[in-house]
Amino acid sequence: MKKRNIIFVILVFVITIFFMLKNNYIHREMFKRINYFYLSIGVLISFGVWLSEVLMVKSILHKDILYHDSFENIALGQLFNGLTPFASGGQVVQIYHMNSKKIAYAKSTATLFIMFFVYQIILTILGTISIFFKYGYFKSLLKEKIYFIFFGFTLNFIIALFLISLFFISKNSGKFMFGIIKNIPFLKEKYKNKLYIKIRKFIKEFSLSINIIKNDKKIVIKLVILNLIKLFCMYIVPYFVILSLSENIKLEILLPGMAFLNMITSFIPLPGASLGAEGGFILLFHKFLLQKDIFFVMFLWRFLSYYLNILAGSLVMVYIILKEEKEIKNFIK
Repeated sequence: MKKRNIIFVILVFVITIFFMLKNNYIHREMFKRINYFYLSIGVLISFGVWLSEVLMVKSILHKDILYHDSFENIALGQLFNGLTPFASGGQVVQIYHMNSKKIAYAKSTATLFIMFFVYQIILTILGTISIFFKYGYFKSLLKEKIYFIFFGFTLNFIIALFLISLFFISKNSGKFMFGIIKNIPFLKEKYKNKLYIKIRKFIKEFSLSINIIKNDKKIVIKLVILNLIKLFCMYIVPYFVILSLSENIKLEILLPGMAFLNMITSFIPLPGASLGAEGGFILLFHKFLLQKDIFFVMFLWRFLSYYLNILAGSLVMVYIILKEEKEIKNFIK
């Protein structure tokens, strides 16, 4: 993770606050309007995303990981996903963390792959349902901007098909990788053989883990249910933010709208899909909320769904570092 990513996230946050203050979209009176009961429900639901992922990791790894280690793993994933483009840094950190808990790289990689695979399939199915029922409605509101939704859905659908193909052809990956290694001109033959043996071992362990999941319908059903809960939590948070400001919005509009927004922002190459998430939220929901409230609602939703993850993940990382330092000192003594 590069420092510039952290600087970028902080900069976007500061610019957002400055813009809202300058245009009077946020002021002291607005905070007085907040019903903190509804906002607290939004906070709890936002952590429901974490809880569902913690249970996913535990469901797949069973006795190989403790609940508090699973929580630490998800917290680190949320933190580094939020601070890296395309949410690409979280998985690497999660694999490293699992390995520190004596979980093999192949098994941890397979665990995260399965989680992402089921998530992507459920996301695409929900997106398909949203398009089937609400595409025409949002098209009448967004007009030519509806192509952002169509583009996001198409990319997610392609990725879902790609993941399905990987899921069922992993056993042939060894031959493919060996073909690539064999044609690397600057690598000596003995190093090619060593590299191939390592990759073959990794693919064997990876495929074994995948097959265990394939043959365990209970785990698959549990992952499907947990992903539905996760996505519902993600999509429902703005509802309680809106209620906290004494406004309202129909769930039949909010839930498909959030599904569209999630598909659109999946491929914005900035940490946390910054700028795109904020702009997309205003674009999709500005017709349903008072103009004086839409920016404040967006800010509170973004804080609960993104900045709070970074803050909480940072606290967990500090806890892990302090705990490891203490263990090292006790070992030396």
